[in-house]
Amino acid sequence: PNNPTLYHLNPAYTLARRQLIIGSTAEIVRDVIDDLDRQAAFPVGTAISAERFTDQQELFLGDISDFLREFHERFVRGAILKQGLTHDDASKEIGVLHSLLSRVGSVRTGHVIANDHFDLFLQAGPKAGSGK
Repeated sequence: PNNPTLYHLNPAYTLARRQLIIGSTAEIVRDVIDDLDRQAAFPVGTAISAERFTDQQELFLGDISDFLREFHERFVRGAILKQGLTHDDASKEIGVLHSLLSRVGSVRTGHVIANDHFDLFLQAGPKAGSGK
């Protein structure tokens, strides 16, 4: 309830221009449809550019860790009931998960498409601008 990021998600999908388009908001889906329309306006032999980004996503694991801390006791209770751990062991295990998520910080993925190849990239590290 204290994380306003959750209220910016409005998942949407559609089939348009012979493509399945899935986005975190309806606005993003509409933007992709508009971009498909712009690309269709160019003749088949004309390249918009030699290389272009088609998708980029960033997941902030540190923020997820902060959000999940609100449910720490539920996770501990679940580990005790389902795995038979002691309270201290369960709390330590959940703490390791929080440490891992915080240390990784963020994960970025992206796709670059060119006429003769495509590239996928994956980058993990601190959130941009965090200085960690």
